[in-house]
Amino acid sequence: MWEIKIWNTIFFLFQAACSVYDIRIRAVPRWLLLLGGALTAAARIAGIGEGTWVYIWGAFVGIGFLIVSRCTKEALGYADSWMIFLLGMYLGIWKLVSALSFSFLAAGIWSLGKVVLKKKGRKEVIPFLPFLTAGYLGGIVW
Repeated sequence: MWEIKIWNTIFFLFQAACSVYDIRIRAVPRWLLLLGGALTAAARIAGIGEGTWVYIWGAFVGIGFLIVSRCTKEALGYADSWMIFLLGMYLGIWKLVSALSFSFLAAGIWSLGKVVLKKKGRKEVIPFLPFLTAGYLGGIVW
């Protein structure tokens, strides 16, 4: 049990670092995303979690988001989609769905608040990785 908590903490710190980059410069360095891929692979090799298919289906969801990023010319950024892919491989499909639900709900509430308070327009973009980090926390608790 403690191994899972250690892995969850490491992955959270990785996501927090990505979120800081996303907030400050609206981009995440490739080396940091590759580090996340290595962390995810190490967790899978270590055998943390459930059966293999749960993680494969989670990865497929991430691949779907990468395709959406490509087709929409990065309306949803590649770093966001790559993080969803990593979350799918790390959490598995069911916890990923939970994390994405929390993420989209939080981003929607934040955006609605910004529009209502007239601080942002409807076409403004927001960094999504901080919401994915919050959704990750919700997903591992759920």
